[in-house]
Amino acid sequence: MSEQITQLGISGITLAILFFIVRWFIQTINRKDAQISTMVDSFNTTINNHMAHETKAFNNLAKVISELGKQIKKKK
Repeated sequence: MSEQITQLGISGITLAILFFIVRWFIQTINRKDAQISTMVDSFNTTINNHMAHETKAFNNLAKVISELGKQIKKKK
């Protein structure tokens, strides 16, 4: 009888340790997911910012080229 109690005690301790390890592992994964989500949001913000600046610069360049073409045609 005492051997069975000892085995149950060891099994209980093992299950408790396993429970805490799995819980810690899941918490770590959740933290990493949050960090990755934050990084992706920052990356998307940066890319959108670059695209907006590139579009603005391209539009300004197109206007300048158009104006240059008009000036060249006037001089001919």
